[in-house]
Amino acid sequence: MGLLGMTGFGFGEISCPDFSVRTEIRSWNSKGLDVSIKGSLPFASWESIIRKDILSSGIHRGHVRVDVYMKVRNAQYTIEFNKSFINSLLKGLEKEGLEISVSLSDLVSLSNINNILYIEMKEDKRLLRATREALSMAIERLNKQRRAEGKQMERLIKGQEKKMEALFHKLAKRVSFLDKKGIFEDLPTKGKDVFEELNRLEMNMGLFKKVMLDDGPKGKELDFISQEILREANTFLAKIVDARATKYALGIKVAADRMREVLQNVE
Repeated sequence: MGLLGMTGFGFGEISCPDFSVRTEIRSWNSKGLDVSIKGSLPFASWESIIRKDILSSGIHRGHVRVDVYMKVRNAQYTIEFNKSFINSLLKGLEKEGLEISVSLSDLVSLSNINNILYIEMKEDKRLLRATREALSMAIERLNKQRRAEGKQMERLIKGQEKKMEALFHKLAKRVSFLDKKGIFEDLPTKGKDVFEELNRLEMNMGLFKKVMLDDGPKGKELDFISQEILREANTFLAKIVDARATKYALGIKVAADRMREVLQNVE
């Protein structure tokens, strides 16, 4: 599987005579997976269901926002009296010596209707199924955009990776030439540290290529490896005294830095 981006948008819509549902999902860069759900969900339990659907959808990284819009045309409701509140209200009136034989309209005038009645829409499994289907459609559209973005970034990264490999071969050849010329003999360590940096550069570049071929999310891992390549290149530059070798090492550093910029957007 290729690289996946973290930026995209998708939507899904389901409509029938009794209700209509539209879900919109957006994602953008984040170090981890951060999911927020907004909108008109009639039941709190539905939020956890939607969250689980997102977690099982193949999205592993990015800030993900889901907006849910509903229009319910033939909803059924359950209505119950808040007996404890009404009793406490009547007792308060009785203590004040007021008439306690009051109508519902009198109670409403004394308090908020939401304190007196429990009004809740009956759960409709069809509405939940439609919401999840609309979300599935939105996620598929989102992932299509993330895959397209990933392909573009993969081309950019592979281009820089190819430049880096070419520069490394030139650098290794130049260091070998300098070693044969005895350039490192005058250094306290006789060039030992320089070769260690070169070996670590080669190792990290090989690891980067291997991880690129792996399946699953790899943005964080590739970003870490590119940081290591930058670190080794910087250390090498601090030790080398040859202008041509310096030029090649700088080129490797620039290529790794450009890869890092792109990797900030990779899942």
